[in-house]
Amino acid sequence: MNKASLKPSFFLPLFLIAALCTTLLFGCKKESTPDKKQLIIGKWLGVSEQWEDYTNGSLTGSGNAAAEFDLFFTFKADGTVVEENFEEPTDPSITTYNYVVNGDKLIISLGSNYNEELTISELTKTALKFKSEESYTSNGVNYKYIRILVFKKVS
Repeated sequence: MNKASLKPSFFLPLFLIAALCTTLLFGCKKESTPDKKQLIIGKWLGVSEQWEDYTNGSLTGSGNAAAEFDLFFTFKADGTVVEENFEEPTDPSITTYNYVVNGDKLIISLGSNYNEELTISELTKTALKFKSEESYTSNGVNYKYIRILVFKKVS
């Protein structure tokens, strides 16, 4: 087959197929998942708390507070978080800490060489849920405390 016998109509369908494939691959805007470091920024109000206490692996206590409680966290873009605790209305507590979000971990620096590591189980534009676990042994007895806190974004 010589080059002169190829007609432009042969290349037109190939060009259209290539253009269509390119449009399908690159033309659709992909939904991006917001970064947790950005989603957490804002003021959050505590709305519920669940807890379980274990001694030597046996459940020794549990509870659930489903009503809003007087605890706010304000996460700022500069890596600080302000905790406002109004459980004692006559003596509110307002404290500033540093924090880091690393994957599903929220690490809050509470002071000299002590960090609280929380596991983020839900973080959306309006909801924050995290879990805290603490275990220790004293006099041969193993203790474990699990707390799940749920917050809603207020600003």
